[in-house]
Amino acid sequence: MSKEDQLRPLIDAVMSEDLAPIEAEMLIYGLELDGQKWPASFSDPQWPLAFAALWIAWRNQERLTEQWDRFRFWSGHVWRDPMSEDQTCELVDAEADLWRALVDGSVLAKGLPDQEPDYVDISPIHWLNLVWMPGWGKMSVRNLGGPEPRYRVVLVDRGDVLGQWPQEGSADTNLPKPEEHNLSGAPGRPTSMHLVEQEMVRRATAGEKEKNMLAEAKALASWLEATHPAMPKLGFKSIQNKLGSKFIRSQN
Repeated sequence: MSKEDQLRPLIDAVMSEDLAPIEAEMLIYGLELDGQKWPASFSDPQWPLAFAALWIAWRNQERLTEQWDRFRFWSGHVWRDPMSEDQTCELVDAEADLWRALVDGSVLAKGLPDQEPDYVDISPIHWLNLVWMPGWGKMSVRNLGGPEPRYRVVLVDRGDVLGQWPQEGSADTNLPKPEEHNLSGAPGRPTSMHLVEQEMVRRATAGEKEKNMLAEAKALASWLEATHPAMPKLGFKSIQNKLGSKFIRSQN
């Protein structure tokens, strides 16, 4: 790629007023450094958030590599590009689809907390209180209303992503399907209780929860059986015992 080709997206963005001149100057100043950031490849067991979103938008390994190189070089500004003919969806739609999968637990993630040295698992229910960290190249997330990154880097499970969004035109039927995760509660996989807990939060937010925990537990048990028939069933007493304290806190 020639220097003119490298600078063309920035020039076009400034001319269309999608990018301020000072932003372009800062990007040009940091091009060589930014181009070395965030190594990732298709075969890695965990993918950065932005890498996963790019996969959802293209579903092709060669195009994924090309777009990831551009993404790293331009610090995430490929999100500004118009949709190309070989994309399966807009990048913003891919981002939204990925976020929904993180919330419902079909894609699991771990994050590197700010000022901490080690990654930690991010509970699906926690995604309800997270948003993208502006200016961090779709790599970091923060708490709602928080000014600083909650997780500097977030990694998602490659198998989860491919199970939800297989390669375009792939006939591989061995990729894991969303309901085929380990259903018995093995570490690192969503369980029936995860799903029920997320639904309880959704119901509370939407003003749909019952007046007491017994009625809520019965409603959640029925919801799980009807909505996720492949998942292990939960009795209302198990739900009541596990989530009763959270229900009480939500009343306050």
